[in-house]
Amino acid sequence: MDAAAIDGVRFWIKPARRFEPVRPDEQGWPAHAMIHAVGSIAELEAYLWSEAPARNARERSERGWDGLLRTERRSGRTAFAAPG
Repeated sequence: MDAAAIDGVRFWIKPARRFEPVRPDEQGWPAHAMIHAVGSIAELEAYLWSEAPARNARERSERGWDGLLRTERRSGRTAFAAPG
């Protein structure tokens, strides 16, 4: 049986009047995070090597969001299994 995995994505949104930065980075951008529980490393790798990440980047660029959004991804095995 494959170990459970997580995929953590940290992202920054360019500051605007409607955002109040709590902990801005060195460029003044506030950070946010999403953590996705994935059933196994195999499922995570299947997603990461699929067309989805490239499609997301392409859509972000087409919408003109490249200068408004930055992301950083960290993923790997966990010592616990995701519920469900």
